[in-house]
Amino acid sequence: MSKDHFDEISVRCVEAVVRVHTLEDYERLPRIEKDDYFWRFHYLAVTGTFEPKRVPVYCICAEAYNPDLSMVECDICRDWFHTTCVNLSEDEVESLQSFVCDGCSKDLGKIAADEEQSPASTKKRESEGKQGNGGTKGGGNRYPLDY
Repeated sequence: MSKDHFDEISVRCVEAVVRVHTLEDYERLPRIEKDDYFWRFHYLAVTGTFEPKRVPVYCICAEAYNPDLSMVECDICRDWFHTTCVNLSEDEVESLQSFVCDGCSKDLGKIAADEEQSPASTKKRESEGKQGNGGTKGGGNRYPLDY
């Protein structure tokens, strides 16, 4: 949408009518119809530029937020991912208790592997085992997630 320029066109050029909303207004629509669209930039004809100059991108695909696409938030890094990019169906998303992205999963795996290799952690597990709690009972998950 242009802030400083308007074009006139013949009515014979119009093939269909659509409603174009700001992104904020689009997200507030009670029901999105097939002829509802959103825009996030203003075009300045005088300078030939757009406002804003950039928008935040999300996901491994590095795309801007699109309210028409389902997204899920990683419980650790708080980044957002399109469900299709992380191979989750809508049903899977609805039943999720938590979500950890691949990057954070790999980092947690590295931390766990490092702890397993650490002599101090081995001695600690051995001493816990001697006390009869098996090294994990009562200790639970070493990487608790806050919900």
